[in-house]
Amino acid sequence: IKHYDLYRLKKENDIKNIALFENHEKIINIIEWPELIKKKPLNRLDLYFKYSEDMKERLFKIKAFGRLKNYEFWL
Repeated sequence: IKHYDLYRLKKENDIKNIALFENHEKIINIIEWPELIKKKPLNRLDLYFKYSEDMKERLFKIKAFGRLKNYEFWL
């Protein structure tokens, strides 16, 4: 399992520096803020955060792709 928090990426091209697209046959990537990049690895769990207007609550969504694609979670 590899975890990537993309929130602080300044530009999409910075993704090349964090090895997100290395050999992924046996790896599951967990990606926070996946909406910040266009190209994504196949086998991954995307983590989405949605905050309430007053920022006191948040909804957390996990969406799976690749060999995990049949799973989706809401917390």
